[in-house]
Amino acid sequence: MSINIGMVLKVSKYLLFFIVFAYVSQWMVINLYLSSIGQKQQILTTVSQSPLIDLIGSKTGISLKSFQIVASDKLYGLMIGIPGRPYMVLSSSLDQKFTDSEKEYVVLHEIGHYVLYHSIKEIAFFSLLFLVGIVILRNRKLYLAPILGIIFGLLFIQFASNSEYEADRYAVSRITDPHGMITATNKFKNDRLLPLDDYSIKWKLFYRSTPYHHRIEMADNEITRRNNFTRHE
Repeated sequence: MSINIGMVLKVSKYLLFFIVFAYVSQWMVINLYLSSIGQKQQILTTVSQSPLIDLIGSKTGISLKSFQIVASDKLYGLMIGIPGRPYMVLSSSLDQKFTDSEKEYVVLHEIGHYVLYHSIKEIAFFSLLFLVGIVILRNRKLYLAPILGIIFGLLFIQFASNSEYEADRYAVSRITDPHGMITATNKFKNDRLLPLDDYSIKWKLFYRSTPYHHRIEMADNEITRRNNFTRHE
């Protein structure tokens, strides 16, 4: 049976592009899940009864039947899900170390991703970039595939960072106490999952998260807005 070398090279080129593109664009999520490997406790624990579920229902109108606690020493939350099927994950470290007010900020931020259809938008944008990449790679050498994968991955991060700002604005407008957003942000900063210098070009290029100082500024502005509203009542 003969092997078509040209076809193999073409498939390899597209596969290499996809792998590099997928990892660069999703490296934070992939690395966070990898942090659960080797944990002594059960990797995923389903929580179906929690004040957080009641809070989400009262604040957002979303009926979340359960959420997952993933074993990890990192502080993070994730929201995955298509309309009608929300799926939220909190790390065990966050569940143990955050106060109720700080958890409220995190879950409202994650629900914001769901309500604003960020998963759908990001899948669509990822697919569009992938198709554009395939067109660009036609009749071009293999070495261009990883280069294009890196460029498109960084472009995706810029698109996804807008989702983080939108989710933060959604959370801060509904949170009971905006101070919880500030203290949660400081705990995230001390956890050093992300760089301490959130003004750096490194953050802008490689991290989709809202910079610490922008989150705190959002919360401070919300506190001022509420105080002004109270004084004028």
